[in-house]
Order: sequence, then C-alpha cells, then structure tokens
Amino acid sequence: MRLDEPPVVGSARARALHDAHPGFEAVLVGSRDGDGRLAASTGHLGSSLRELGVVVRVGPSSDGPEPPDPRTAVPSLPVSGPSVTADALADLARLATVAADNDVVPLLVGAADLSLSPVALIDVVDGPGAQTAAVTLEPSQVMSAARHGTLAPVRVSRTRRIESSATACHSVSHPSGYALGLLRVSGADRARAAVLWGDAARTLAGRELGEVAPMDLALLALVRGGLPVVALPLGLYAVEKGGLEVTAASGSGWQQRLRSSSRGDDGAFSRAVVRPVSRRVTAVGLRLDWRPNVVTFVSFALGLIAALLVLFDTRWAFAAAAVLLQLSLVVDCVDGEVARFTRSYSKLGAWLDGVSDRIKEFAVIATVTVVGVRQGHDLWGLAIALITVLTIRQVEDHAYHARLRAAAARPGRTTPLTQRDDGGPAGASDSVAEPVTGRARVVRTVKQVLHVPIAERYLIMSVGLLTGSAVVLLVALAVAVGVAFLWTHIGRIVRALAGCDGFDPDRPDATLVLLMDLGPLSQGVAAAVRAPVVVAWVGVLLVGFASVVAGLNVDPVSLAAPLGPFAAVAAVAVAAFLLGPGCVKAARSRLGWQLPGWIVAGEGALVLGVTAGLPPAQQWVGYAWFGAIAWHHYDVTYRVRETGRGPADWVARLTLGVEGRMLLVVLWWALGWNPAILFGVATPLLLLGWFGESRYSWRSMVGPQADSH
Repeated sequence: MRLDEPPVVGSARARALHDAHPGFEAVLVGSRDGDGRLAASTGHLGSSLRELGVVVRVGPSSDGPEPPDPRTAVPSLPVSGPSVTADALADLARLATVAADNDVVPLLVGAADLSLSPVALIDVVDGPGAQTAAVTLEPSQVMSAARHGTLAPVRVSRTRRIESSATACHSVSHPSGYALGLLRVSGADRARAAVLWGDAARTLAGRELGEVAPMDLALLALVRGGLPVVALPLGLYAVEKGGLEVTAASGSGWQQRLRSSSRGDDGAFSRAVVRPVSRRVTAVGLRLDWRPNVVTFVSFALGLIAALLVLFDTRWAFAAAAVLLQLSLVVDCVDGEVARFTRSYSKLGAWLDGVSDRIKEFAVIATVTVVGVRQGHDLWGLAIALITVLTIRQVEDHAYHARLRAAAARPGRTTPLTQRDDGGPAGASDSVAEPVTGRARVVRTVKQVLHVPIAERYLIMSVGLLTGSAVVLLVALAVAVGVAFLWTHIGRIVRALAGCDGFDPDRPDATLVLLMDLGPLSQGVAAAVRAPVVVAWVGVLLVGFASVVAGLNVDPVSLAAPLGPFAAVAAVAVAAFLLGPGCVKAARSRLGWQLPGWIVAGEGALVLGVTAGLPPAQQWVGYAWFGAIAWHHYDVTYRVRETGRGPADWVARLTLGVEGRMLLVVLWWALGWNPAILFGVATPLLLLGWFGESRYSWRSMVGPQADSH
C-alpha cells in the first residue's frame, strides 16, 4: 500500500499533506505469535504510516524496538518511532509509559492486525482536528458476521463523543457503531491518558480477561475514565482486520477518498442523482486546483442567473433556468467535496455555502412570483408565506438539534473497569442494529423525502419551471414545504412531550435566545421582570391576533372594519413587553425550542397582513422586507452553528429587534400610511446594518485565511 498508488485523483497540491500535526508518536498494540512476534498481518498499518512519514519500529519482543525501517521516510510529518507491546495489560502499561513521556505531540495507537491504505489515514494524522479521537465505522459499512468478534461496539452521542465502548468482557448499551482499532490522543490529553491506562493495568491485574483485544481495552480505559474521545468516521475505504468485510468504494485509495468526500446524510435525490454527477465534476476541479469558496461563488452566480432568466417569461428561458438551477445544485455539492478531499475546511466557508443557498432559492421564488403577477395572478402573499415557512424550518431545525447537543455535551460519566456493563438501562440492547434493508429501507427513504431537503426543493422548482407555470411551481413548492414542516414539527413535539428525545433541562442551550432577535425593549423588560415561559407564548398569540386584524382591515382608516387597526397596535405592544421576560427561561422548557420559529411566524404573518391591502404591483416590497429578515435569521443560525456566537449587541438596537420592527410596521399601517414606503426605504437599511455587522464579525474571527470551506 502506497500513497501514490494509481490511479491518483487530483493534482499534487490537492493530495499534499498539510503538516497539521508536526510530529507523531505511534504505538502498535496486538497479540503475538509463537515466536513472540506480532501477528502475520502486522506491518500493513505500519507501512501505511511510513508512507505518511511515520517511522515504525517493530521489535521481536517487548523488551525494545528494532532499528528504524531503512526506507527513507516522507519528511513532511516527522515523528518518533512507536513501541509494540504484547498482551493487553502489558500493552496498557507500556502505553501509559509512552504517553507520559511527551505532552506536546499527538500519540497514535493502532491495532497491529489492522490494514488500511495510507490515504485512509490522512484525516487521522494530517486532519485539522486536534482533539482525542477514535476511528469508527457505521453499521451500514460492516458487511460480515465477523464484526461481532472483530470490532468493538461503541455508542456515539449527537456531539460525536464516544459515550461508551465495549470489549470481549464489557458491554455497551444501545451501541450505534463500531470502533475500528485506531486511536489518536492529543498532546494535551496524553498525561491524563497515561494515568488512565496505568490505573487500568493495575486495576485489572490478576483478573481473568479472556481474549480481550488490547486496542479495545485501551479505548475502554479512556472512555470509562471520562476522557472525551470523539468519533472520527472512516470513509468508504478498504479495511483488512480479522476477516472483516466492509462496504468500500472501488478503485485506489484516492478514488475511495473522492467517493468518501460526498456527505452521507444527504436526501434521496441528492444521493441518487446529484452526488454521482458532482463527484465527476469534483475530480476535474481537484486536477485544476479549484478552491472551495470560489466554487461556492460560481454556484451562487449560476443560481442568480437562473433566477434572472425566469424574468424573460418564455419557454426557453424557463427551461434554461431549470437546467442552470440543477447545475447550481451540482456545483454547490462540489465545494464541500473539494473541501473534504483537501481538508480545507473553514467556518466561514460553511457559512458562505449555507447563506448563498438560501439567497438563490429566495431569488428564484421572487422572480417566479414576478412573472406570475404579470400573468394576472395574485401570488405575493403565497411567496411571503412560503419564505416564512422556510425560515421557520431553518430556525426550528437549529434550535431543536442545538438543545439536544447541549444535553448530550454533559461531562463523561466514569464507570469502573471491573463492571461489565456501562450502567445503561436494564434490558438495553448491547448489539449494534443491523443495517436497514428491504421495506425498512424504503420507509426510511420516504421519510427522508418527506423532509424535503434542498435538493428536493430545487427539483420541484426545476420541474415547475419546465411546466411554464408560475402558479404550479409556487403551489407545488408551498405544499411540499408545508407538508415537510408539519411532518417534522409534529414528530418533534410528540418526542419532546414523551420525554424520549434526550432533552435535559439542567443542560439548556445557551444560544437559544440568540435566535429570537429580541430588541432593546424586550431585553430591557426582561432585565427588570421575570416571568414563566407561557408569557412568551401569550405574546406570540397576540402577534397572531394582530396579523389577523391587519389582514381583515385592508383599509386601516375604514371605521366599518370589524376590528379597529389600533387593536392590532395594542396587541403587538403588549406582546413586545411579554416576549422578553417569557423567553429568558425558554431553553429550560421542553417546548422552548419552538419559540424562535413561532416568533418568526408572527413577524411573517404581520408582514403578510399589512401587505394584503397593497396593490399587487406594490406587494413585492413586503417580500423584500421579510426576505431581508429571513436572511438575517439564516445568517444568525449558521453563525451560531459554526462559531457559537451571535450578532453584536448594537445590531438589535440599530435594527430595533423583532418587537421593535413589528411595532413600527403595525403602527405605520394603523396610521393609514402606505407600508410600501416603509418597506422600500427601510429594507436596504436593514440589510446594510446586518450584512455590515456580519462581514465585520467574520473578519474579526477568522482574519486573513486561505480559501477554504
């Protein structure tokens, strides 16, 4: 196995090592044959490490290593030679000694009977991550029945932390994957790992361990000792270990790396159609040294061109827009694949990718609506409702998963090594579930489609464009998005109320309040008054009431209207005082994750209500106003996801916050002034403030950096 095994993929630059960890110590652990040497398969992992610059020394006994391998090592990753130990307890003792010798460079621990391509090891020894990690396999990757004796089951949390692991003598409750037998200990964790391994060797001395694999025991000691170990999923690489069969991509290690660069959690259409095409484009891009962020901008430009073509309102323009929209989607996959292949990840790149996707989508919806209005259809209300639901989904998705990640990020629980189980629930399964097949796989695919991810939405828009009807496109997209919202929303509520979603009120999501976009009025009241969460829900209902009033009073100065316009003003004013105090403790509420989404819904409904009274030719300003607000919410959610930080405090004061904007809109409307004037003047100002702060924030966080994703 060699690093330059043909056929290679990409240029030399794309395949180059980054020296992410300038130094490595490596230890191989495993049982020995009758001559005291490691098993026959030993050397496969070692030779792969040598290809990456790791000088592996294997000795005939545990007394000391042999001289270094005479082959010239790759100079880009200088490391110290590993030690190779014998039985499990001796391995732990020697691991403790080696780990204690250095607290700067990472320590790589691998099973001696493991064979991997050097390309498969790149993310382990040259990836950007610095934390302690163990390489894992998904259940769907493991094909043979031999996995039950060859691989150790592990349970991985939502934060990718390994919560529990197994050996031949220890079980894990509700396992979700397998440990492959490769562990990277960060330099900062080496001292603690040394203590845990030494204590484990002493604790288990004299006990009957049976055929416990030393590598499994080494991982178990760290996990049960409370040392954070994250799961590092292995891609679709070929693996040899004790007759194990895994699902691997065909071809060389570099071809397997290209296949592994595709995300595995995409929707059905993306996996079946988009990704196979994008990987071919990615292969070309890697040869030409494309940069991820440049690819993102190309995808963005293609999407905007598609949106502009729609305005021509001809069959050929609609067909060209449909094709360009799908091409934009393919290129949008390429940027991430290039980033994963070259390990050029960045938080800014992920933010650019997410935000640009939404702008493209909203731009196409806007131009399709313009064409529909030209044809005599009243569609701006539907368009505003559509982007409102999309924004609700974005905010709710982030809030829901963030609360579960916060609950899962609890300190590691220590469990004695002398205890066979991990303290899980009685009767819990200790075996990894079999990969879904047949009918179960079909059901899973249907559920994925019902979520209507971005690829499915782009498909609906492209097919709608081919029909030549703006009404068909918008109605079909609105129905699909609405069904997806109800499907996910109801399911989450049921799981939350049943208490089976893993939520922990003692570990709330501290970033939830950032998603609510509360302004100075709500923040000031919250600082002075404390109230239960139900108060915020009352505020949301009052905003909904005001939206209905605005929709009914299309002529706000008409005294014949069933409800006076100032009833809406009063409702929003009271809501502004209630939202702040009620949202303070929302993160500890079982349903508090819904509040940001419903606040977005209230603001969108209010805009929809006051826009309804405008002539169709002016209603586009309501779409522009809420489109700017939606951009802000997307910006905040992606920023919080990538950095854990929200906008600066002055942004809410400058843009009034959600309650200030709603008060301004409803008061302007109640006074009988044309909302189009407010929306037309204020929308650019809002975008200027939000975009300017976001740009400044990213520049201050990342500074000058190489183009990455």
